[in-house]
Amino acid sequence: MRPGREYLNSSLARSGHDRSQSFSGSEQLTRSMTSADAVGAVVMVGLAMSVAAAWPIYKGWQRRARYRLVRDTEVGTPDTVTSGNTVLLTGAARTRESPIHAPLTEREALVAVWSVSEWQDENLQLKYWSPEARGLRSGAFGIESGGALVTVPAQTCEGSTTSTTSMLGYDAVTGFDIESTLVEVESFDFTEEIPQAVEPPAQFRTLERKVGLEAPDPGVTLVDLGRKHGARRYHEAIVEPGDTLTIRGTIETRADGENVLAPPERGPMVVSDLDPDTLAWRYRWSYWKLFYGSITVILAMMLLSVFLIAVG
Repeated sequence: MRPGREYLNSSLARSGHDRSQSFSGSEQLTRSMTSADAVGAVVMVGLAMSVAAAWPIYKGWQRRARYRLVRDTEVGTPDTVTSGNTVLLTGAARTRESPIHAPLTEREALVAVWSVSEWQDENLQLKYWSPEARGLRSGAFGIESGGALVTVPAQTCEGSTTSTTSMLGYDAVTGFDIESTLVEVESFDFTEEIPQAVEPPAQFRTLERKVGLEAPDPGVTLVDLGRKHGARRYHEAIVEPGDTLTIRGTIETRADGENVLAPPERGPMVVSDLDPDTLAWRYRWSYWKLFYGSITVILAMMLLSVFLIAVG
């Protein structure tokens, strides 16, 4: 073979080898960029979902604290409690003094709890019920079981909510928290929704004025379909003689031997018409659903994004 042809063949071979190396490097760079883009996309999905799930995760963590509070508090009945112990006292409600009148329905009751929420829809993407006011009223009554009775002193705590509570809601699943008391009911006995333009019954307005709640303002949205901004929803639940009641508090024995349920030394007082086991399960299920459910959704969306990138 001639020297010139040998040189030409050698040059072509080197050129082909260089091109193959160049192509291989480009492929590696492309794969590297694709992997980095995929990781970045998955991270962005995770961050976006975490922001969207921040509220349910936060509420779930709150419910976890409530569940542990109920779980770790000793359960007692009037015939088994000991002075000085903080217990979940459960038994039948009994009359000790004249009953009170529930503020919304005006029915006679041993205990009445109520709440007011207002419909917000000034934002087209965000429509929700905001808690505006709540309260608990009770005269002195007793919790009875096994022939023994513990007296629960009269209590009244009512008021409007803060802006933080209006946005984040209450700690309770069905109920509310006020001052150092957590109210949790199976369901409300009375619910009424009143549009913003309709004047509520006199006792509703009297209650609102008492807690400093102004009349709702009309919305400024030009097109307001369905429920109108400023509508209010009123809830009430009452406890009557014979109803089962669970209250968290500290047992105190007076000089005359009478047992009285005082506010607990640590943690909130809990007032509920649920038995202790059902109350604990409610908080536990809410905790699982909000906290672990949100995390599961975040992970599922991240895995879905990985799958879509892989098949794409």
